[in-house]
Amino acid sequence: LTDTCTNGTCAGKPKTCDDGNSCTEESCDGTGACATINLTSPCDDGNSCTTKDTCVAGACKGVGLDCDDKNPCTDDGCDGKNTCTHTANKLVCSDGDPCTVGDVCANSACVAGAPPNCDDGSVCTSDGCDAKTGACSHLPAAGSCSDNNPCTVGDQCADGKCAPGTAKNCDDGSTCTADSCDPANGCVHTGVSGSCSDGDSCTVGDACNAGKCEAGPKQVCNDNNPCTLDTCVNGTGCTASNQSGACSDGSLCTSNDTCTAGKCGGTAVNCEDGNPCTTNTCVAAAGCQTSNNSAGCNDGDACTDGDYCSGGGCYGGWAISCTDGNPCTADLCSGGCYFPAASGSCDDGNGCTVGDTCSGGSCSGSAKNCDDGNACTNDSCSGGACVNAANSDGCSDGNPCTSGDACSGGSCKAGGATNCDDKNQCTTDSCNPAAGGCVHADVYCPSSPTCQHYACSPDLGCVLYKDSGGSCGYTCGDGTNLTGCCVNGGCHDCDNGCP
Repeated sequence: LTDTCTNGTCAGKPKTCDDGNSCTEESCDGTGACATINLTSPCDDGNSCTTKDTCVAGACKGVGLDCDDKNPCTDDGCDGKNTCTHTANKLVCSDGDPCTVGDVCANSACVAGAPPNCDDGSVCTSDGCDAKTGACSHLPAAGSCSDNNPCTVGDQCADGKCAPGTAKNCDDGSTCTADSCDPANGCVHTGVSGSCSDGDSCTVGDACNAGKCEAGPKQVCNDNNPCTLDTCVNGTGCTASNQSGACSDGSLCTSNDTCTAGKCGGTAVNCEDGNPCTTNTCVAAAGCQTSNNSAGCNDGDACTDGDYCSGGGCYGGWAISCTDGNPCTADLCSGGCYFPAASGSCDDGNGCTVGDTCSGGSCSGSAKNCDDGNACTNDSCSGGACVNAANSDGCSDGNPCTSGDACSGGSCKAGGATNCDDKNQCTTDSCNPAAGGCVHADVYCPSSPTCQHYACSPDLGCVLYKDSGGSCGYTCGDGTNLTGCCVNGGCHDCDNGCP
């Protein structure tokens, strides 16, 4: 720029070379000319629908967003905010199926059109579309069909065509028509004459007229039963309903006849005359009839049996047997058997009793005495005979000088000798059967020239009193030495020792 002097100095403002392009760098070369250098740095091209903006040849260039969604049913774009948009359209499209036509876009998707019309009008073919070529196919199908002939039925498909079935049955079930079939018009029913049935079981003599069955006269129903009401019901024929009331069954063996459950009957006449020797019957045409019989009867006497009828009367047979088999009763009959008690001897049938007699209508005796007086046998009676069986009980052989006697082989055997020791030193013990057993004789103690005299102690036997000098020597039976020991100045005491 133009320089100016200021305060004695020449100076100017720097030249501005900035071109406003962020992809160039500007400077002044000293000659006054601006110089420009292209940059390759990132930049911003100001378009939000581009990315990776870079300086190229002094200009900022970016790469556009790829918003193609490969869907023919959307319009693809950018909303200016660096975001792709896909707006649904209604263009013609293809769903990829050759067996659809007229495919169109709807709600961002390709919607299949209608299938091709492959119907050949035949029920004997299965019509379809080839998924590969899109061409119509017509395959033979099975099933029923119509050959358009009204005189055939059950037509069936065969090899893609309709084959005729069997001849149509034109029978209309009427006996008053002749039935046939016309291929042009179908079944034909020509009227004929003759008998028929109008379907009403209450008419008879029905006949054909102009192809129809005309009813004959009504049927008459009568079962000759006064206890039924006779009517005719179509489909059932004659029916009889029960009636009530008085009637007559024509029999003299009934009275008060009335209708019950469709039958006439009354109460049977009682022809019984109370005589067991007559047979009473009733004949319908004649009434009660009576004839004599020879049946068994009862003449009223309880003491006869085998009573019989003769000439209409009852006669007694033989006297009954009133035996009860008891020897202690009398067998009597009066108004029937009875058996009062009797007295006297009898036999109760028990051989183990004796003196059997009757008492109160029963026979009994005293037990037979089988005691043989032997303590070594058990005595009993069996079958009228005494039984004396040996035992092993204790017994006595009668000798008081034996003890522990016992039975053996039916007799008493002696035990061991009786022990007669009375533990008294002043007696001599023995057993004498004649004296009744044990005998205990006093011991004799002789006098001594040294001592005054002897005495006897039950425990010690003969003991020595002190001598005149006041001493004596003596040893007890158990070895105790009592020399010089006196009791109250008296005898030695081997039981208690020295006091």
